[in-house]
Amino acid sequence: MKYSKYRFSTAVVNSEIYVLGGIGCIGEDRGQILQCLHVVEIYNVDWDFWREGAPLPSTLVSLRTSSTSAGVVGGKIYVCGGFHGADRQEVISKEILELDTWESEWKVAADNVLMHDSYDVCLVARMNPRDLIPPPADLREEGGEH
Repeated sequence: MKYSKYRFSTAVVNSEIYVLGGIGCIGEDRGQILQCLHVVEIYNVDWDFWREGAPLPSTLVSLRTSSTSAGVVGGKIYVCGGFHGADRQEVISKEILELDTWESEWKVAADNVLMHDSYDVCLVARMNPRDLIPPPADLREEGGEH
């Protein structure tokens, strides 16, 4: 990794590990002051190399060191919650950010989301309204509508 850090979020997409935000030093850690990072670093497991990804729209720090605030659905990474600063007095993010890994672009998927500062979990789901996607052929009844 290019940046030493902690309290970051992680997600895995297509055999690549995304390391998002955290607290660390810019460049080599030689006693610099720690700061909140907006960097995204990506490790390619198959080829054993690191590359930089699209930076977060703002710095983001995981609420807990033992959990992550990122999830993946359909090749997109969603980051939920976290602090915009390193102290407990800092502002808790009320946004759900979405990274399109193909386009390397972040957008705000939801704003002013209800979040609690005692939790650091990102739950993402693909919502499928009735009949939006038909069931597989082997589950359909012959001649009937669903």
